[in-house]
Amino acid sequence: MENRDQKTNLQELYAIGTGLNSLDVSNNSQLTRCYTQSNSGNLTCVQVNQTQLSNIPIGFTKDSSTFYSLDCFDDSLGIRVESGQGGSVSISSRLQNQTLSGGQSNTYNNGYHPGEIVTLTATPDSGKTFAGWNCSAHCGTNSFTSSLTIDVVLDNDTIDISASFN
Repeated sequence: MENRDQKTNLQELYAIGTGLNSLDVSNNSQLTRCYTQSNSGNLTCVQVNQTQLSNIPIGFTKDSSTFYSLDCFDDSLGIRVESGQGGSVSISSRLQNQTLSGGQSNTYNNGYHPGEIVTLTATPDSGKTFAGWNCSAHCGTNSFTSSLTIDVVLDNDTIDISASFN
């Protein structure tokens, strides 16, 4: 059986309803059409090269839950969230829907892709107020406001965020 990874002269690729869980088209510089739709939520990342990522060809289509990335297998990418005493933090993303209560923390770092967004919502306990967000490591391009809900873009490594309450 021939190795499809070695085929670098593809111009069109149709992967519709296949059940694929990974796809690497980064060696296919001539690829102008890449259809990756209706793959039952299994295909979360299509690995592309820098030229493709910088200017996704108009002929590339994907499901909304699929990402284009230079590295679909970066297990170091993630987020560590801590909820300070006096409140809770809800984590919402493609991979997580969880709430951490006062003093709890957790690290989520398997399956995220560069550019993926994780939404954090702080909720103060009765009689407490939200003091703000603190990023202590790998903050990337994120800016942290005093808003109760923030969207965190995962850029590199594991970002470390905590919520403070008074």
